[in-house]
Amino acid sequence: MADRATLRARRRQIMTGETYQQARDHLAGDDGVPDAANSDQTDLEAAILAELDDIHRGRRPDDPGSVYGIIRVHPTATGLTITPADGTVEFLPDDLLPQDDPDLAWPLTVAGIPGLRVAPDRPGRLRLYRPGSEAAVLVQLSGADAKAAEAWIADLAEAGELMRTAADWTDQERAQIDPYGSWVGAAVPRSRLLRRLLAFVSLPGPALIGRDQDTPSLADIAELVDARQGPPRVPTTRKGTALAGRLPQDRPVLLAVLSGRGGGKGRSTVAARLASAFTAAGEQAMILSTDTVHSEGFDPTPPGVARVVCEADQGGLAEFARDRARRAGCGVVVLDAGPHGQLEIAAAADAWVGVIPLWGRSNLLDSALTEQAVDAAWRALPAGWADDWLAALRTHHWQVTTRIELSDPHRHFAPFDAARCAAVLLAGGDARTAATVRTQLDDRYPVAEPIPDERGPSAALTDAYAALAAALTT
Repeated sequence: MADRATLRARRRQIMTGETYQQARDHLAGDDGVPDAANSDQTDLEAAILAELDDIHRGRRPDDPGSVYGIIRVHPTATGLTITPADGTVEFLPDDLLPQDDPDLAWPLTVAGIPGLRVAPDRPGRLRLYRPGSEAAVLVQLSGADAKAAEAWIADLAEAGELMRTAADWTDQERAQIDPYGSWVGAAVPRSRLLRRLLAFVSLPGPALIGRDQDTPSLADIAELVDARQGPPRVPTTRKGTALAGRLPQDRPVLLAVLSGRGGGKGRSTVAARLASAFTAAGEQAMILSTDTVHSEGFDPTPPGVARVVCEADQGGLAEFARDRARRAGCGVVVLDAGPHGQLEIAAAADAWVGVIPLWGRSNLLDSALTEQAVDAAWRALPAGWADDWLAALRTHHWQVTTRIELSDPHRHFAPFDAARCAAVLLAGGDARTAATVRTQLDDRYPVAEPIPDERGPSAALTDAYAALAAALTT
């Protein structure tokens, strides 16, 4: 078993992005990362974290190994060194250095960090500091970035931007000390975040400062590190049952669109798009809806597709549907129902398509679906972290990858005959989510390729439904 120092070094390595030896050589504090040595250093680090969060919040990084454009932090008791992703060094000082900005909300009049200056420290390294203070954050650069930084600093001096190059604080900067400090918020937690920034590298688009100025605590970070140390949980990809020829050959064929209980599950949307896809492929289709309250749903009848409305409990529903189809010359009848009436159309249908809606965050609250916080490698976060943070993430616009799981894989479609399932459709999901659902459904139901989000390009939606219709009738 590894000794305590080794375990602390590994945890520090996750939080900082350092090599194991670097982490081992600078262990300090309860979790291996020391706090800043004094209030000036704490304030400077807090200001940098606040600016980076303001600039990058919610954006997926260009470099997946970075957080706010930073790929490594090296915290010591006396200072902090940060390493930006290659090719970003010119943006870092430009974003952080102060400049007059009359468009800011009063009383702020300076964009960037008041009093901040930049200077070469030694070859390949810059020094961010404030005049009159020993506090500094060093910026470690690669060879190409070092040359670019030298050129940028030289241009800055030639441009004569007083606020960015003055040897001392300007009067305008001094007047900003208090209002800027209020904007930054509590310095100690922000400094601690910057010193552990790479703990969040697995969460795309992090935004670590909430609306109420709250931030992840050391306990939150510790739980995140625990999760990062666990094995990846990438779902096993399973092909599932082939969709080809899942519809009977006899015509007309009745195809029901089903989902879990409740409205807003996408049944009418899928029914309309499927009917349109069948018709476009030369298999004339019509829609028979038993939703007499919302007969058009949220989707008007597609051009060239007939819609008939009747009661769900109408006797001889199957015979009624086939008769109307023969009169209209339709080979496929897509049966659509409201929240009540799905059992009736399922019993009447020759086959059915199940819908699992993933179009919007509100739909994730469906009783058959659960949302689980995971990192980029699909490591599941600890239950306490996920439960507590999912609510906080939404409230404060912190962002985290989530995956969808069927809380009870078979309950969602349990009332319906699995042998007549033509396909289970993930409306708005992606390939990885489809792989998860295939695994969970144990091949009882054939899972189709995901249908793009309804808010996406119409051409992609048309192509996806055309592919599904073709697969079902081939």
